[in-house]
Amino acid sequence: MKAQFTRYEINNMIEDTGDDYIFIKIFFKTDNLPEVFMPISYPYEKLLKFIYTVDEPAYNYLNKIRNDMHGYGPKHSKIFKVIESESFDIEKYIILFLESLDENHITKHYDWCDRLQNQTPEAQQKQQEIIDDIVSIVDEDYRLWNIKYEEFLDSIDQTLHELTLKFYPDLFEMGENYIEEYRDIISRATISFAQAIDKLRHKDFEDED
Repeated sequence: MKAQFTRYEINNMIEDTGDDYIFIKIFFKTDNLPEVFMPISYPYEKLLKFIYTVDEPAYNYLNKIRNDMHGYGPKHSKIFKVIESESFDIEKYIILFLESLDENHITKHYDWCDRLQNQTPEAQQKQQEIIDDIVSIVDEDYRLWNIKYEEFLDSIDQTLHELTLKFYPDLFEMGENYIEEYRDIISRATISFAQAIDKLRHKDFEDED
């Protein structure tokens, strides 16, 4: 049973949880079966690791896009904006990734789709309860907090960098080893400060309760 690529979709978690993290949903069919009811879904990072195995220069290009970006978090939406603006053919590698999956994997996915489509009312109800429980935790406040927290990290990092550059510009002329150590110091300071402020903020909310 060989999978034949039909289309793909990009799902960014920022719309659900506030995390700028992309999953790639791949639809396919076979010679004897129609397009899958539900696509297989993999994080962009998994596709990136696969690209490394088949085209290292392409991997280096994609990896450099993120490394050249300031800030914390995966920043997947920004990566894909660059990919699109530079007309990089990501679909070619999605197809190669699909083709790398063995027949057993494809068969199991079709079996899973069949079970999903033929669920009993009781199973559907149980699944809906699970979804409702997740939604009750990952609400709009949680999503906005995630977005704000990542922006907070980026702003702290940028501010510390600008202050260091203002007072100690010679540091950036001391060689790459010093720069790497500086990056580690500023990263640890940024995360530590952000976590302390977030903890203090939640302590204030608890006192109000």
